[in-house]
Amino acid sequence: MIAEIVTLISEWEILAGGPGGRDRTIQDLARDMLMRSGIQVLSMRRLVREDLVVERALANSLALFDLILILNASSEGGEKTLRKALAQMSGKGLVLIPSLFEDLKGYYRAKGIALPRDIEARALLPKDAHWIPPQDGVRPGIFMTVHGKTLLVLPDEIREVEQMWERAFRSWIGKRFMHPVYSKTWTFRFISRLPEKIRSFLARSAGGARLTFYSEGCLSKAALFLEGRDPKMLEREAVRLRGKVLSDLGPEFLCDGEETLHGIVGRLLIDRSLSIAVAESCTGGMIASMLVEVPGISSVLDRGVVSYSNTAKRDLLGVEEEVFKTHGAVSREAARAMAAGIRDRAGTMIGLAVTGIAGPGGGSRDKPVGTVFVGLSTSRGDEVTEYHFQGDRQMIRLQSAQMALDRVRRYLLDI
Repeated sequence: MIAEIVTLISEWEILAGGPGGRDRTIQDLARDMLMRSGIQVLSMRRLVREDLVVERALANSLALFDLILILNASSEGGEKTLRKALAQMSGKGLVLIPSLFEDLKGYYRAKGIALPRDIEARALLPKDAHWIPPQDGVRPGIFMTVHGKTLLVLPDEIREVEQMWERAFRSWIGKRFMHPVYSKTWTFRFISRLPEKIRSFLARSAGGARLTFYSEGCLSKAALFLEGRDPKMLEREAVRLRGKVLSDLGPEFLCDGEETLHGIVGRLLIDRSLSIAVAESCTGGMIASMLVEVPGISSVLDRGVVSYSNTAKRDLLGVEEEVFKTHGAVSREAARAMAAGIRDRAGTMIGLAVTGIAGPGGGSRDKPVGTVFVGLSTSRGDEVTEYHFQGDRQMIRLQSAQMALDRVRRYLLDI
């Protein structure tokens, strides 16, 4: 739906260079109200209050716009000029509205004010037009249709414009022009941050896609909102966008909906009857704690060991002293030995281990704070992945636990 806003002003205002800031403010307010209601305003202009000018200008506007909003200043001549133009366009003539006439007279009498000379003109409306009661009791709004187009006349007073527009939209305009808007929401989880190319792609979607997402550590949750008036088109667009997002995210896509990473890993372990044991250093039991949240995990989780000191790594996991002397406790070699050691001692199918520097101290030039090694031991062999995380101590520990679980997920899904 497209609209034009027309402000009627006097010839003197035209000669003086146009109306002041107050009139522009009201016109801007009217534009914002229409835009918020889903109506696109393509034109805003001012017309001098002369019979022929107003009639011709509004006739031209009817051919171009679905809705014409007329802001009319208070003046005796202005009321007559506008009503004459409305009657000319509708071809139905003006009729006196008794109830409106009585309301107007009652307002002035209650205030003890003499009746204005144009009070009867204010109660004249084109036949079949509707009137909107004014708050100040002086100038009513007018709503009418001409050749399938809508004309709405409002006083150029901020308070009146706001309340009359709301009433007109609820009573007539919304019902006449606004069609049902359907919406569809897709929520999903993924690893890391959303690639910029996906943002750009969604911005160009046919459904006017809006995306919100937040990250916690290395994990993110997103919600994709689509709106449209054609539910079938909306469904097709949602399927297309989902396919594009999945293609771009690849193995970093976790799931639809609300399932957590540890929930996914726990479910996969249970479904495949694959046992696991975990050896943790810098994460201090976070991984085991996450897995224990999964119902039924007792069938596959054998144990979790917090091997924080070198002594614990040696005594509980069998890491040789030479590994510490040559490579250090935070190293590929230590993570590999920890994963293999916990798997061997627990007799499980999978051994998972984490060692790293969570900070704030303990880092070096070669191994700064945030350096983490994740070891995975399975029947396929032993592997180690190195990470470099940012953040405070708690954030580094959280990211370490998340990415350790993600290594298990990728192994289970063979990705």
